[in-house]
Amino acid sequence: MLNMGFIEDIETILREVPQERQTMLFSATMPTEILTISKKYMNKPKHVHVDASAMIVPKVKQAFYEVREEDKIKALTRLVDVEGPSLTLVFSRTKGKWMMYRVNLCRWDIRPAQSMETSPSPTGMK
Repeated sequence: MLNMGFIEDIETILREVPQERQTMLFSATMPTEILTISKKYMNKPKHVHVDASAMIVPKVKQAFYEVREEDKIKALTRLVDVEGPSLTLVFSRTKGKWMMYRVNLCRWDIRPAQSMETSPSPTGMK
């Protein structure tokens, strides 16, 4: 994401925000570009590291399914029907794809939440 203009977008936003503010940057990795931004736009930034072995919550079921593009909606609706989750998080590469999923899920009487506008690809679904 950094090489796709993400850094420039963050810098543009940070240049426009008020001087008096609370700023938090989250990154799964800590590349040099993110460290540079934190030093440039934050006062006394703190680095918080989470131990990867402690990140999995026992009550959370995680799954990955490799599905052909044309079968994704059918597979997703089948999983929701069979598993009956109370809350599901679906990741989509583009907002356009998510909107297509959303329309199809509504046809199955599955009520997805709004996509997360602040995130480039993950979207939430209830």
